Amino acid sequence: METKLPFEVPPFLVSRRSSNFKNMELHFPDRDVAVFEPTKAVRLFYVVFFFAGIIDCAIAAGIARFLNSSANLHGRGVEKYLPVIVPMAMIIGGVVLVFIAVAGLKGKLGTRKIIFDRRQKIVIKEARKVEPLFEGGLRLKDVAALQVCTGKIGGSKGSYTTFELNLVLNKPAGERISLVNHSKGISLLEDARQLAEFLKLPLLDCR
Repeated sequence: METKLPFEVPPFLVSRRSSNFKNMELHFPDRDVAVFEPTKAVRLFYVVFFFAGIIDCAIAAGIARFLNSSANLHGRGVEKYLPVIVPMAMIIGGVVLVFIAVAGLKGKLGTRKIIFDRRQKIVIKEARKVEPLFEGGLRLKDVAALQVCTGKIGGSKGSYTTFELNLVLNKPAGERISLVNHSKGISLLEDARQLAEFLKLPLLDCR
């Protein structure tokens, strides 16, 4: 049976920030707690980035020593600056990789942990800066439904279909908050069904 709400709910995407792989998954660490958190693959991806950055900086130090000794023996003109330019470029690259990895592991790159607590009757989105509706936690009684919708995400290498899971609020009526957005529709729909059952909320399928 199709669920009807006393207000209109737009069927299009809330956010254009999507992933063409599964970046978040639903867990139930407690009978009264559900959590969306980054997948193991995402965490491994950022760990690899972190160590790649560290290794890059270490290699840069070795190259700096080698070029410095070579420049002292044979350096002329621009060659004198190679011991500084080349390692510095590598170090900057390594620092960028480490920064991306740390930001990703801390949930600053679209992988913020989202907690649904039935005991406290709130939804918490972990982040340094959260949306105004999440300040202090969003009350579950202000959530009218969950919604799954879909859309096309374009890029330089083509487009793909993304699936988005949203909270639909009754205060303010019809406002939506994007929770998860990725291309694995079967997985996202299963997470949406489990979460709707857990929260005892209707699920609007707007695909």
